[in-house]
Amino acid sequence: MFKRIKGGDKGFDRVTISAITVAIGDALMYDYENEVCILGTSAMTPERFAGIAVEDATTADTSVLIQKPEEFDEYVVDTNTTSATTDNYHRLALADEDQVTVGADDTADTGVFMQLDIVGATTDKKIRGRFVTRQDRAA
Repeated sequence: MFKRIKGGDKGFDRVTISAITVAIGDALMYDYENEVCILGTSAMTPERFAGIAVEDATTADTSVLIQKPEEFDEYVVDTNTTSATTDNYHRLALADEDQVTVGADDTADTGVFMQLDIVGATTDKKIRGRFVTRQDRAA
């Protein structure tokens, strides 16, 4: 789950979903082909990032309320393995809609979350960071 710890409410958007269960704090991404939002995956890029769910939804729901993070908003999120300070300032890919993959700097477009620090003990598997709001493709 992505939990915002820094930043303010800047408005909300209602997006279309289809046959998915969404929990508060889930990352959602656009599925352009089917014109809906789906749960975030490791393939998510900044362009496909829709936002973070601010309400729950069931498979019967056709929409969910989200908030798009701003450039300096900070979040605490779970990681799929033990967190480490050596990942500070690395871009990380999502593991799924509510956790990120740590252990390697993801310089591809899928590096959508930048770790700023670990939260608690490394075995707590929690980090603090920001979403990457734009990609540098000049290289």
